Amino acid sequence: AQASAELGQTGAALAASAQAAAGRATTVGAASEEVSRSVQTVSAGAEEMSAAIAEIARTAGEASRAAEA
Repeated sequence: AQASAELGQTGAALAASAQAAAGRATTVGAASEEVSRSVQTVSAGAEEMSAAIAEIARTAGEASRAAEA
């Protein structure tokens, strides 16, 4: 009877640990999604900045050529 009770307690403890681990896994998954969205946002911003710099360089080149003419 005592072994059965101890086995039941061990099973309950394992179930609680598994539930806690599942909760942490869900939290980690949500955090990972948030990081992924942030990385995508930064990447899009970097692409926009690169395009703006290229446009500025192009415009500056045109201005320089116009000034030389």
